[in-house]
Amino acid sequence: MRGMKTFGAAALTAMIGTLLAVAPTTSAQAATASDFDPGYIISDDIFFDEGAMSESAIQAFLDGRSGVLKTYRQDTTSKPSSPRCSGYEGATQESAARIIFKVAQACGINPQVILVTLEKETSMITRSNPEAWRFDRAMGYYCPDDPNNPGWCNPTFAGFFNQVYNASAQFQRYTQNPGDYAYKIGLSTVKYSPRASCDVGTVNIRNQATANLYIYTPYQPNDAAMANLYGSAPASHPNAPCASYGNRNFWVLFTDWFGKPNPPAGADKFVTAIYQDILGRKPDPSGLTTWVRTVNTTGNRTIVSDSILTSFEYRLSRIDQAYNEILARGADPAGHNTWLTLTGNGTVRIDEVTLVFVESDEYFIRLGSSNRNFIDAVYQRYLGRSAGDSEIAHWEPLIASSGRGGVTRAIYGSVESAQGRIAGLYNKYLGRGLDPAGLNTWTPIIQSRGDNAIRSGIVSSEEYWLKAQTR
Repeated sequence: MRGMKTFGAAALTAMIGTLLAVAPTTSAQAATASDFDPGYIISDDIFFDEGAMSESAIQAFLDGRSGVLKTYRQDTTSKPSSPRCSGYEGATQESAARIIFKVAQACGINPQVILVTLEKETSMITRSNPEAWRFDRAMGYYCPDDPNNPGWCNPTFAGFFNQVYNASAQFQRYTQNPGDYAYKIGLSTVKYSPRASCDVGTVNIRNQATANLYIYTPYQPNDAAMANLYGSAPASHPNAPCASYGNRNFWVLFTDWFGKPNPPAGADKFVTAIYQDILGRKPDPSGLTTWVRTVNTTGNRTIVSDSILTSFEYRLSRIDQAYNEILARGADPAGHNTWLTLTGNGTVRIDEVTLVFVESDEYFIRLGSSNRNFIDAVYQRYLGRSAGDSEIAHWEPLIASSGRGGVTRAIYGSVESAQGRIAGLYNKYLGRGLDPAGLNTWTPIIQSRGDNAIRSGIVSSEEYWLKAQTR
């Protein structure tokens, strides 16, 4: 039984099996039991990300589910500012989406956490005709697990708005006073069930958000509960009688609806490293927040690398670099607009801008209008070495038949050039030489898809991620 400082989760019946995770109609990411970590159920960044959803996004989410909350409205009362929440301005007939959004903003809690808790505790997201008691105890707030009185909740906090606001404030109370509660960061003994006859297990709680979940619902799922993520423990399982589902359901629902709640730490360092290596600057606060959230919710680092490598800022910097390095001048406005358009719509790859400049009459004139100088300059740029006499003799007649563009692209498209460029990217982004496996993997890719495919692959790799953590 939980006392005054550990109240908040659903009643006993919910803990032992009547409230089960519901497979959603659309899935952000399928939950896999092996991914569940009882010591790291949700990251602090995600738990306290009040900006994760706008009011319209919350409404769209509810519209996509079958529950009554998509159309639910109620009058709300004003709440004064407190150390836990910045206060709430009450209004008449506010929608559930607006209540959730305003509470999330006031109390600094991710609205996704509120949505998942509503489903975990009373199935309010998916029930189209919920009984009145579900509104009264929507978040399970101040409904202590009492085997002698399993259905009791404090009527002072009854009602949808009261539940959402007070539960969110309570999460901040836990955070601000971590020493006052039984579950805190570090090793904690956590029950598997409220049943007195069931065992306990040690959990290494790694962050405050996970501690908050255990204070709110002080049970961890056992192997029987994890054997069937979307239902009750198999009846044949010897540990089925001691299975509890609250924190398991929270993790499963969050994963299914919004992506992994417990991504590996370090997304901020990864995003910072990409900004520095690709854009040559530190990330701005909004960019950092956006991309960290993307990595943490999708687990897909390639989304970040591809987006930055095709961004206006990156393309503009590469175009300016090409003008300065090859033509020794700044870009004229018409040139800027032309190349930004062509690289933006995919007509020209960003690395091919230099090819066009190298082929140009302007560059040829800079080289003294000499075919020999031109061939040597192309070798220096794309092979990293001077052209030998025999190589110059090979290419000079081809300039007459294929043009400077044909010669440039033949040299650029060679295996030697491709492998040299890959080696340069390894050195720049990984700080090491190119290994045989990387050589075999990336050579056909760079020849067919271009340098940016290699850049993206390298900076979204596990090796790059790990190096970013130590920078």
